[in-house]
Amino acid sequence: MNQGGWKLMRACTVYFYLLTFTLLLAGCASTPQAPEVFREASAEELVQLLEARASAIQTMKGLFKVQVKGPGISFAQRVQAALFFQRPQALRLQGFTPFGGELFEFVLDDGRYRLRIHSSGQHYAGPVAELDRSRDISRPFRLSLLAMTCVVGIAPVRKDTPVQLVEEGARYHLDVFAPGAKEQGGEPKLIRRIWFERRTLQVTQEERFTPTGELDAKLQCEDFRPVTPASQEETSPSAALSQNTLVRPFRITAEDGQGEGALVMTFQEMIPNPSLTPKELGIEVVGSAS
Repeated sequence: MNQGGWKLMRACTVYFYLLTFTLLLAGCASTPQAPEVFREASAEELVQLLEARASAIQTMKGLFKVQVKGPGISFAQRVQAALFFQRPQALRLQGFTPFGGELFEFVLDDGRYRLRIHSSGQHYAGPVAELDRSRDISRPFRLSLLAMTCVVGIAPVRKDTPVQLVEEGARYHLDVFAPGAKEQGGEPKLIRRIWFERRTLQVTQEERFTPTGELDAKLQCEDFRPVTPASQEETSPSAALSQNTLVRPFRITAEDGQGEGALVMTFQEMIPNPSLTPKELGIEVVGSAS
């Protein structure tokens, strides 16, 4: 190729890159990134929202996989499990082997719990307040009770409880204090911190604190999806409200504040407000020797 041909080729190449760069700039200028739209809410409105979302779920059943970390676990650390729940305080969790055999059964009813570990033959029972750090085996079930609040509704805040709302970027956090501290002349004690994502006002995280101010447990809610009630008949105010509130997280992480255990629940199915029998809830066998 002669010298004139090379000059023409270089000129075409430069023109091509200039044209491409110009088109890219034009594309960026014509499609500006839309700003995030955040919802405004007051502390009182968020407290009411927690109450509404909890009341929208009266019963629940579901299937999930759970991964457990911590000492004292005598069964497989990754298990398939089933959930049965009825408000106000009836809960049954069952864990299964890959072949469908029972690994454990945990039943909560009227403030008392019953736990059976099939693989070791261990049985425990007593008031739910005893599900503390006194036994290694109790820790994952204590965390399970906290994790279930993500599914059936984050525990509402009592109306006489002091709260403070803080805006922090794309999230709010609602600080909940022990009631009566100001009246007694002391400093208010933080007992809960509830984090709301500001676009949807869904609860994405909750932290609970001990009376001495240490982190007791941490809860994280992710992968929010709409769920369909078992019946579409709207016969009560809470059921009517459910059209706007039945969105639930399908992945939940609960961690002990002292680093003594953690669990991750990944739901495959949730059915809100089904009819449940006492047998499904395990109520008919509470207090028996089995």
